[in-house]
Amino acid sequence: HLKQRREEGSYVGGPPPYGYMAEWSGKRRRLIPDENTEEIVRYIFQKFIETESYTAVADDLNTRKINPPAVYHKTGEVYCPPDAAYKGWDKSGVERIIKSDTYAGKLVQGKTSITARDENNRIHKPEDDWVITKDAHEPLIDRELYQKLVEIREKMKERKASYNHPTKG
Repeated sequence: HLKQRREEGSYVGGPPPYGYMAEWSGKRRRLIPDENTEEIVRYIFQKFIETESYTAVADDLNTRKINPPAVYHKTGEVYCPPDAAYKGWDKSGVERIIKSDTYAGKLVQGKTSITARDENNRIHKPEDDWVITKDAHEPLIDRELYQKLVEIREKMKERKASYNHPTKG
């Protein structure tokens, strides 16, 4: 049943990704931009292109006291109230957003499966078994910006590989 809904382009995940809300449209659950956070997501991508650093983006979001996705989903607050304790962004949260194809309008689902409802038994499926739906929802970033991101991430990967190489590092 899940496989069929994925193939129809329906979003079958849990909470929607940061920057989106899930909405039922007939029998399909679709992602629609969240007007509270979509600009923050665009800002994250733009800042990453400027700095080429996940940590720099996280630091900037922390300086602005923008709540990370988990806190936003829980409280509905985009910015941390002045009297509340602030739980900030970390590098991995920013990296997860930057690496996600969802923001370019592509749904990639069915990467893993769980047996017996136990998180420890998560099985990572081969790419051939993933269900990929292009133009499944409105993208928050355009293709040109997404292509720049791919190039920057590739450059970062090469740079990291050269650090570990005995003569190139």
